[in-house]
Amino acid sequence: MVATDFDAPVILIDSDDRRRSEIRKMFSNQFRVDPLDCADEIGSNPLKAKLYLVSDEQGNFEKLIQIFLVYGEFAPVVLYSEVICAERVVRCSRDGAIAYLAYPFSDIGSPHDFINKYAKPSSDLSYFQKRSRSQKALKVLTPREIEVLMGLCEGRTALEVAEKLRLSPKTVDAHRTKMLKKLGVNSIVAVRMAAEAGWTLTSPIISRSAADGSGDYEYNVA
Repeated sequence: MVATDFDAPVILIDSDDRRRSEIRKMFSNQFRVDPLDCADEIGSNPLKAKLYLVSDEQGNFEKLIQIFLVYGEFAPVVLYSEVICAERVVRCSRDGAIAYLAYPFSDIGSPHDFINKYAKPSSDLSYFQKRSRSQKALKVLTPREIEVLMGLCEGRTALEVAEKLRLSPKTVDAHRTKMLKKLGVNSIVAVRMAAEAGWTLTSPIISRSAADGSGDYEYNVA
């Protein structure tokens, strides 16, 4: 059984005072529990937690994913809800939730067993760690550099990418060179990073710049 770190808190995120109080009482005798109303209240060190226990409301899980992306790391997250939607459970599990529970909790065992079960070491979260780190690294790319990288992900040659984007081969090569220099890798590793980041061949990111001119980009976890 995995040993827990008693110095690391369980961060409980729930806007409902009743639920938050009930859940905190379940664990507080054995573990330090830091209760928050929403994910926006997370401080400057979000990875200090042993486990996030989060009510699936107010976009809390999606906000956590974006916070983890900033740090390029990933912490274990257990979601819960009084109303279970199978599609939502599948999506959250795919995006990094290690469990999705129905509330009120039933048959979860002792608080110690519960925390040991879900507060897994980082090696058990390696997939999501790699995804978060790759997503963070790829955010430095410009829209054109992303298009060139996606062309490489499709297995296209530089000439084929140029034809698809209606650019000269020389321009594509310049974008490719800048992209690889930013990432500090070769083409093969760049393609692997895109795969680890969860990019699809059609939708690596959602761009906000086209809509509001911000020039900022948000990764598509849909």
